[in-house]
Amino acid sequence: MQMITINLDRIRHLQKLFRMDDDALMDRINGVVGSENKVLKKRIPKEKVFTDPLSKNILKRIDNIFEKGLSFYTDPSPPPRHKSSSIFFRKEKFNVKLNLSDKKKVCEMEGRIHSLGALCALSDFPPIPRKFKKYSVQDNPYDVMKEVSDLYPTNKITGDRAFLEALIECFAGQNILVVEFIEHHNKKDKTSLEGVFISPHYIVLKRNQRALKREIFTLAHELGHYLLSEEEIDEIRFENESEKLSDTERWCNDFAFAFLSKGEKIAFVPESIDDVELQKFSNRSHLSKSAILTHLALRPDISFSWENWKQLHQDLNEEAEKDEDQRRKKNGTSTSNFYAQPKLIYSPLEKDIYASAYFEGVVEEYEALKHFNAEDIDKLFV
Repeated sequence: MQMITINLDRIRHLQKLFRMDDDALMDRINGVVGSENKVLKKRIPKEKVFTDPLSKNILKRIDNIFEKGLSFYTDPSPPPRHKSSSIFFRKEKFNVKLNLSDKKKVCEMEGRIHSLGALCALSDFPPIPRKFKKYSVQDNPYDVMKEVSDLYPTNKITGDRAFLEALIECFAGQNILVVEFIEHHNKKDKTSLEGVFISPHYIVLKRNQRALKREIFTLAHELGHYLLSEEEIDEIRFENESEKLSDTERWCNDFAFAFLSKGEKIAFVPESIDDVELQKFSNRSHLSKSAILTHLALRPDISFSWENWKQLHQDLNEEAEKDEDQRRKKNGTSTSNFYAQPKLIYSPLEKDIYASAYFEGVVEEYEALKHFNAEDIDKLFV
């Protein structure tokens, strides 16, 4: 049996980071819970895990859980435990119940953000100051929307992807850096996360190729968290139990609606919805029909039963599925093409950071091209 000298403190660090006690970790190592390891007929005892040196086979089972690479555990240096290293050390409770995949995804994106910070420091990239004051949930979302109008694209844009790209560019111009991640459709343990705001100016988004309006709403919602300066991890839900929403979440939803609609008031009520008008409002605001209906249902000045909401919501989902099937048949889209991995949208601010690091000799051409999945360095840093 091959034994490897490890830094046991690093396993303890991961336990603290993911809030996993010894028993929970042992259950995963033995395959009792989770899908990372096959269930063992004979359980590995605790004393064989929390020891140094450690069996290579056991170390592999541990890394199947955390996916850090074996070199992480053999590094003799102490792991970072200060609050600046992770949102999990800065905040105890979040808006969504996090599973292991969620936590790993957040840590992965934090690693990307820390790398950007390191590139800024090494290449003497100028500081990225906040351009907007801190707001509170006592502020009217519609008033705030007017004060941050510089974050909204000035040109009229019809397509959802083009609008999303323009939003990300506008955010970059105001020192807010948006980073996207991709969740492949056939991944076994998917994350439910859709958006994260990480202080001081980072918004993380799940690439939502099949529901761009949902991603746009999530981006506007996370912008709300940025304006409130309240870090959060979100799974955006359009649900009928508004009492479950905190004041902060309700404010961010209201702000997102105000921001994307540019303060336009809806001229119809749910009981007499004209689908043509609903579609027009959806097109010009880049809000999904579900988001619009939920906003109407939550307005205190409108009498709208949640039973009607459920029926309308179901009708919209069925309509969307039919439209998608027709689109695929019309375009001859195969299942493999339909689930092809989408392309990430990169913030101009992220590109500026890498350009500075590249021209200062901090990163090689290969690294920059690989990071942005590009082929021509001249076209990348125009």
